[in-house]
Amino acid sequence: MWLDILPYIITAILFIVSVFFGAKLRKVKRVMKELSEALEETYKAIEDNRITMEELKKIIKEWREVVEEIRK
Repeated sequence: MWLDILPYIITAILFIVSVFFGAKLRKVKRVMKELSEALEETYKAIEDNRITMEELKKIIKEWREVVEEIRK
């Protein structure tokens, strides 16, 4: 009897685990995307060894987006 329902139990457990880790993976991907954009904007700004006010505003905006995504 147990051998008959064992595959269904294992399948259900694997499904629940995959849903949980799938959601976590999507969150990590969003954070990594925002982090990548912030680092790219920062690199562009410091490339010429000067940071203008416009560049500083863009950098701050991008890093705030990173923090907001982590907080979600």
